[in-house]
Amino acid sequence: MKKNNWSDEQLKSLLGQFPSIKDERDPNVIYQKIEAGKTKYRPRRPWLMPAVATVFALMLCIVIGESFFRSNNSNYSLSDSSKMEKSEYIAISEDRDNMENSSSYQMKGQADDIQKQQTSNPLITEAVYQEDVGNKELLTYPIPDNNVQVAVPVSILVDNPENLTKFDLYKKYMDVINENAWGLKNYYPFNGNIVYDTENETVIIDFLDDISSLGSFGSDNFLNSIVYQQLESIGAKKMEFKQNGQNGVVVGNRELNEMVYHPLENRGYFLLSDSKDNETALYVPWEAPYRDIETAISNMSKDIPDYGLSASIPENISFDKIIKNTDENELVLHFSNDSSLAEDKHTVRAIETILLTAKDFEFKTVKFENAKLEQIGKFVMNEDITVPVAANKKEIAE
Repeated sequence: MKKNNWSDEQLKSLLGQFPSIKDERDPNVIYQKIEAGKTKYRPRRPWLMPAVATVFALMLCIVIGESFFRSNNSNYSLSDSSKMEKSEYIAISEDRDNMENSSSYQMKGQADDIQKQQTSNPLITEAVYQEDVGNKELLTYPIPDNNVQVAVPVSILVDNPENLTKFDLYKKYMDVINENAWGLKNYYPFNGNIVYDTENETVIIDFLDDISSLGSFGSDNFLNSIVYQQLESIGAKKMEFKQNGQNGVVVGNRELNEMVYHPLENRGYFLLSDSKDNETALYVPWEAPYRDIETAISNMSKDIPDYGLSASIPENISFDKIIKNTDENELVLHFSNDSSLAEDKHTVRAIETILLTAKDFEFKTVKFENAKLEQIGKFVMNEDITVPVAANKKEIAE
């Protein structure tokens, strides 16, 4: 718009053309105010503010519109997502429930199977314990292995309704036991006559021509193991030897007239190699005594292949502490942290051979520490375990 520069005269002329207006004010005052207004007047652009306001209004509408549509779309998506997640959650929950039910069912079935298996195939103990004896008589027979190198003590429990003496009962069952059925040499009965001198507590054996049952192909320790075990089982003090009625026999390079009983002690127990893979193994005491039980237990983790003996303590079992409470006749064995015990026949055999070894060292109970298992077979590992009374329990047909 073109700016008009009015002069004073033009303004007066223009104003004179207007209708007459009566004003009570002083003309000088009015003029001064007009002059003051002219000085402060700044031309305005009346179209600018409405245009700016319109632009801002349009922008605001666009922003509000986008927010509105985005909000609707977002609500829709969230709603759909919520529905989908809810649907997926229901599906997952149902799948999880089905899996848990199936897993629980399978676990229960497996537990039942394990329980049945344990019931049908319990971990067998092969030693004789005092609670096994009851009212029966315990008879232990030393029987050579098939190579006549070691003496295997085999124990049977029998009734004695006739109240026979221990010697007569022992002699009676010499004819009954079946060594071959146990994988051992056919040894009993002796090829000769056997009597008992009650007054002198002496067993007298009169051999015929064959005296191989004395272990003529074995060592002195082998013979000692045979004779001492027989005397111990009968409760006799001495054994005398004859051949065809004559005193004395020749065994190997030595002449033998009699043997006086010595306690069977300080022996470590091993497994007969021929039996270790069987369901029931045979425990064999090493014929030479050890100086202490620490040495015995240490050696029981090693094979003796020349004599057909295998380690009775497997590689996964070791001890870092052995305590002998002699006042209480208790042996305490602390398993090392590297030991890994399992509920299997190998661990049971290790426990039993240790118990039998402890018995040979005159301990009454054994306590195992740091076993990490509460129970293995019949053995409660956090309690004192009473040592067995004999090794290798076998059943016979009476």
